[in-house]
Amino acid sequence: MSKEKLSQGVLLTLDNAMSMLEQTKDKLPFKVWYGLNKNRKAMESYLKIVKESREKLLLEYVELEEDGKSFKTIQEGNAITFKFKDDSSRESFDKEMTPILEEEVELDIYKLDINDFESISTNLRDQPLLGVIIEYLLN
Repeated sequence: MSKEKLSQGVLLTLDNAMSMLEQTKDKLPFKVWYGLNKNRKAMESYLKIVKESREKLLLEYVELEEDGKSFKTIQEGNAITFKFKDDSSRESFDKEMTPILEEEVELDIYKLDINDFESISTNLRDQPLLGVIIEYLLN
């Protein structure tokens, strides 16, 4: 374990990367799985606050579907994004969310060893988000 300062935006990206890896059909080596879960627990309280803040801002600035619960999305190139009420809503969302994502937090990170990744299947190695995990969580 080592103390690390990471932005909350990085924590959110790591959380997404870990979730995507866990959802693949390929099994992770136990040491990798263990390390990811240990890190997720360390990030949990920060992620909760960031996700709640994001949800509050989305409710304020994004159009809702007819059900009144889910957010409208639109296709922009290869990406799917939220349908903001107007351009100023998008700017306001970005202006309010950016400082939250840039805020740094200090937490104990369980560092993974490169050797633990040797037995990962080729399908997992091709996952672009694996690079995010390696960048921030590798010894």
